[in-house]
Amino acid sequence: MLPLKKAVLYNTLGQELFTFGNLPVQNVTELPIEVPSTGVYYIKIHLKDVTRSLKFIVE
Repeated sequence: MLPLKKAVLYNTLGQELFTFGNLPVQNVTELPIEVPSTGVYYIKIHLKDVTRSLKFIVE
Protein backbone atom coordinates (compact mmCIF):
# COMPACT_ATOMS: atom_id res chain seq x y z
CA MET A 1 0.00 0.00 0.00
CA LEU A 2 1.41 3.38 -1.03
CA PRO A 3 0.94 6.42 1.22
CA LEU A 4 -1.39 9.10 -0.15
CA LYS A 5 0.61 12.32 -0.01
CA LYS A 6 -1.91 14.72 -1.51
CA ALA A 7 -5.20 14.81 -3.42
CA VAL A 8 -6.35 17.85 -5.43
CA LEU A 9 -9.84 18.37 -6.87
CA TYR A 10 -10.27 20.42 -10.07
CA ASN A 11 -13.26 21.53 -12.14
CA THR A 12 -13.37 21.28 -15.94
CA LEU A 13 -11.77 24.73 -16.27
CA GLY A 14 -8.72 23.49 -14.35
CA GLN A 15 -9.53 25.58 -11.29
CA GLU A 16 -8.38 24.02 -8.03
CA LEU A 17 -11.35 23.51 -5.70
CA PHE A 18 -9.93 21.51 -2.77
CA THR A 19 -6.56 20.22 -1.65
CA PHE A 20 -6.13 17.44 0.87
CA GLY A 21 -2.72 16.69 2.35
CA ASN A 22 -1.12 14.59 5.07
CA LEU A 23 -3.71 11.85 4.73
CA PRO A 24 -3.41 8.76 6.93
CA VAL A 25 -2.38 5.46 5.35
CA GLN A 26 -5.48 3.27 5.06
CA ASN A 27 -6.89 0.61 2.75
CA VAL A 28 -9.70 3.02 1.83
CA THR A 29 -9.50 6.80 2.13
CA GLU A 30 -12.66 8.88 1.96
CA LEU A 31 -12.37 12.57 1.19
CA PRO A 32 -15.03 15.01 2.46
CA ILE A 33 -15.73 16.62 -0.92
CA GLU A 34 -18.71 18.88 -1.57
CA VAL A 35 -18.84 20.04 -5.18
CA PRO A 36 -20.66 23.28 -6.01
CA SER A 37 -22.84 21.82 -8.78
CA THR A 38 -23.39 18.92 -11.14
CA GLY A 39 -20.75 18.40 -13.79
CA VAL A 40 -17.42 16.80 -14.55
CA TYR A 41 -14.58 16.99 -12.03
CA TYR A 42 -11.03 15.67 -11.86
CA ILE A 43 -9.01 14.56 -8.89
CA LYS A 44 -5.24 14.25 -9.00
CA ILE A 45 -3.88 11.72 -6.52
CA HIS A 46 -0.23 12.03 -5.48
CA LEU A 47 1.25 8.84 -4.05
CA LYS A 48 4.85 8.19 -3.02
CA ASP A 49 6.32 7.91 -6.55
CA VAL A 50 3.19 8.05 -8.72
CA THR A 51 0.58 10.64 -9.67
CA ARG A 52 -2.78 9.60 -11.09
CA SER A 53 -5.67 11.69 -12.40
CA LEU A 54 -9.25 10.44 -12.22
CA LYS A 55 -12.36 11.89 -13.83
CA PHE A 56 -15.79 11.67 -12.24
CA ILE A 57 -19.26 12.98 -13.00
CA VAL A 58 -21.64 14.47 -10.43
CA GLU A 59 -25.30 14.26 -11.42
